[in-house]
Amino acid sequence: MGYGDGKAKRTGNSAKNIADCFLSDNRFQVLNSPRDEKGVDRNIMLPGKSGKEAKVRIRGRSGINNPDTPRWFQFKISASDIAESVKKGKDLEHLWQDAIKKADFWILVSLQEQGNEVWVFPTEVILEIARLNAPHYQEWTSNDFSKPAYKQKGNNPGEMAGKQKELNLHVTDKSGVILENRFQSYKNNADVLHAYFQ
Repeated sequence: MGYGDGKAKRTGNSAKNIADCFLSDNRFQVLNSPRDEKGVDRNIMLPGKSGKEAKVRIRGRSGINNPDTPRWFQFKISASDIAESVKKGKDLEHLWQDAIKKADFWILVSLQEQGNEVWVFPTEVILEIARLNAPHYQEWTSNDFSKPAYKQKGNNPGEMAGKQKELNLHVTDKSGVILENRFQSYKNNADVLHAYFQ
């Protein structure tokens, strides 16, 4: 999801604070990523592991504001990135995949009154989750990366529109298993991060 003004921005800031605490509690040193490192929210180190770093992207979802779908995460691809790809004649499918691959790990934070959830996924699992979500949203113009889309309303109709990918853990895979259950081992678990530094 995007983090503009209002609720989304507050959710994004809260998610980052919760992720920072989770990382610190699990002995990681949390560094702000360079401002020009688009698509990465944090660089982390594990003290004593010879300066190796991992890039982390953080997404949040408010289960308080969205009690029926507290684990429906998203990320956006900007209209300018899409326009640049169209200009160069590139396939748009690479955009969302490249965006995921900019980070080594994704932390998805579900803010809930009964206790926050911190899901820690390596990049390859986030790619899998995005692909498993695709059939559920193939009719959404915002999720269709086969061609660009243009704004129909607002101040600038006809302008190229941004797109997004869903990382909804409430949907099912082809076998009917809910993704939340399929990937349960990644909830509140820093083992994949520790393994990266071994």
